[in-house]
Amino acid sequence: MSLTPKQLGLLSHLAATSLLISALLIRPSTLSHTKLALAFLPPIWACHIYSWSVGLGFLAAVHALQATELLLFQDPRERFQVVYRQKSSPSLVPRTSASDSTKEGEKEHIRKEPYPINFRSRLQWVFKLCVSLRYIGWDTNSDSSISQPISPFPKETQTRSRWLVQNILLAALCIFFIDATIAYQHLDPYFQVETPIDISFPPPLAAFLLSYRFRFLSPPRLMRIMVLGVQQYAVSMLINRVSAIVHVSLGSLGLLDVWWGGVESWPIIMGSPTVVLTSGLRGFWGKFWHQLLRSVSYQSHR
Repeated sequence: MSLTPKQLGLLSHLAATSLLISALLIRPSTLSHTKLALAFLPPIWACHIYSWSVGLGFLAAVHALQATELLLFQDPRERFQVVYRQKSSPSLVPRTSASDSTKEGEKEHIRKEPYPINFRSRLQWVFKLCVSLRYIGWDTNSDSSISQPISPFPKETQTRSRWLVQNILLAALCIFFIDATIAYQHLDPYFQVETPIDISFPPPLAAFLLSYRFRFLSPPRLMRIMVLGVQQYAVSMLINRVSAIVHVSLGSLGLLDVWWGGVESWPIIMGSPTVVLTSGLRGFWGKFWHQLLRSVSYQSHR
């Protein structure tokens, strides 16, 4: 059975993800930072260029930038540390240690884990790094002027049950938008056969858009770009929220620690796209993306 282009694109994306994890698992004593980038970045970018060409552009772009930052602009194997928050009684915490007061009779002790030597620990460390797009819970030892989140997760500001309800509803909304865009794509010949992006809508689709007052999207190019953008946004948001819901649910059952199962460890990776209406492109990159992969942007302008 032959695979469709989108299935091949997904396999290409998974191959790029596996390459990034494999690269970070290699110890610095085995392969230096420069050699690691030269060996792994070209095939990772090649995989994502193919994924982009078959319709996985948003996912491909985000992961390609993440791989470029971790393998080129940063040196996580030498500089990054996972930050853990541990509660302990005052008698067990030295007065000179860097710990913050929490509840009466308890203190918080900050523990940092550098790149491990043991392979099993290193695998867990690397996996945590790959899912931490915003470096929450990491000390990156960054010397840039862009502030990085060094401390572990702040105190949860809402209950897990309320958080789960909100995010389940958000995931359902993403599914609705995905289904709506797929239904539209079945009506538009641009998504079915090789046709120019500016080709006119077929009469039934044009009548549908006019009847539901979508006249402002009547230019075919604008409508098709909007459909692709909404679909990519909804898919990315859904993947992030489903992963967050699973981890927080397991954390509420006591099966995961606060690093994986805490509410504050799973922020939404993107904000509302409507911020563009009030803040323009600056709002798009800052508030919509939430400064996602901001180190790449900073390094590229140095």
